Amino acid sequence: MVDQWTGKWTEEKDYNIYPKEKWCMYDYLAVLIRREMYKPKTSMENLITIILLAVDNAIEDGTDIIKEDPQDIIWWVKEQGGLSEFDYEA
Repeated sequence: MVDQWTGKWTEEKDYNIYPKEKWCMYDYLAVLIRREMYKPKTSMENLITIILLAVDNAIEDGTDIIKEDPQDIIWWVKEQGGLSEFDYEA
């Protein structure tokens, strides 16, 4: 969830009860990462931030990634070696 006043994202404990209309890209990616049963060594927010920064760089370099599609992003992450490749402090 993104706080409307601060703009800070907070991971929901249970996305089954959090309304999908309020989800942002971080929420969609958090759900997909959880489905992979991956537990970040840093934080979910840091992992997703690093992934999205890498996606931006890949798009600039001409890689065909649909940034608005969380499934496409996770597929690309797997092709790059998996979630652990992006799980470091920036």
